[in-house]
Amino acid sequence: MQKYLESTLRKAELDAADVEFYTKTGVKDFESYAKRTFQSKTAEYAVLVADSRFNKPDIKTRRGRMTVPGSVIQKCFDTCITEIKQSVDRQMSGLKIPHVLLVGGLGENGYVRNELKKHYETRGSKIVLSDESSAKAVADGAVIWGASCSVVSRAPRYSFGIHQQAQYRPLIDDPAGRKPYTTLAGKVRVDGGWSEIVHKGKAIDLGTVYRQTYHFLYDTPTPRRFQVKLVTYSGDDKPEWLKDPRGKYLNGFRSVCTLTANLQDAQRAMTMRTNSSGSKYWALSFSVCVRFSGTELESFLEWKENGVERTGPVLIVLPREQSLD
Repeated sequence: MQKYLESTLRKAELDAADVEFYTKTGVKDFESYAKRTFQSKTAEYAVLVADSRFNKPDIKTRRGRMTVPGSVIQKCFDTCITEIKQSVDRQMSGLKIPHVLLVGGLGENGYVRNELKKHYETRGSKIVLSDESSAKAVADGAVIWGASCSVVSRAPRYSFGIHQQAQYRPLIDDPAGRKPYTTLAGKVRVDGGWSEIVHKGKAIDLGTVYRQTYHFLYDTPTPRRFQVKLVTYSGDDKPEWLKDPRGKYLNGFRSVCTLTANLQDAQRAMTMRTNSSGSKYWALSFSVCVRFSGTELESFLEWKENGVERTGPVLIVLPREQSLD
């Protein structure tokens, strides 16, 4: 509105000082009256820019009041409303929000209320209005306190998982250049498979652990440690592979952290097995876990030693808010 008033007053060939003074007067009056009462672009609204002696018919100003078309005011509102929607939509992404609290001077306008109602109430989020004078003073604190107590789930912006061996399929893997090998268990496998633990955009409940169980094979019953790289995927699908035949990450994949566990005293966690050729090997069952702690995604390893559950160090897999919506 300030730009419109300023450009219109300049058309009247006024002094720069007068243009500045009348513009400030008009903006102040607009904030107090037209901004609150605007309803339709088809109506006209009077904005006080000067005293009653000021008359400029060529800019539709009589007795100090400039007539402003409703279409001009609507453009001002629509710019603000669009920015509000975009900001709120980003914050609500992936969440089910039953109520949206509307406070502040802009929220007192009926046009703004109706536009926000049309946008959000059709999605199941009811616009809650407050006309009390005290509402503005406590709005920030109330929303922050309520949010800190009520956030129960978040939606990750990436899928999380790890690399895994895949069953060898000669007709598919040979043409693709994936080289087969035989594991300690005597099974033929190829590298580069993708094992998803948490899918992108799927809400993760606060405190709930999401896990997938895997097996490591060793040729000794006394390994010192094992480690697993946690990987993110930015796509929306569930691909079969995370690496190409040369061992490089495919587009959309990247390693975010390495989860480790000390196995020096974990002999009881190992299970001895024998393959078809009679060779002995040892297997360790473990889970890769992902948990939403309230502000970050955390990941850790989990396994059992003689029936007792053990966990490795907990790591924040991405900086705060980078991995969540």
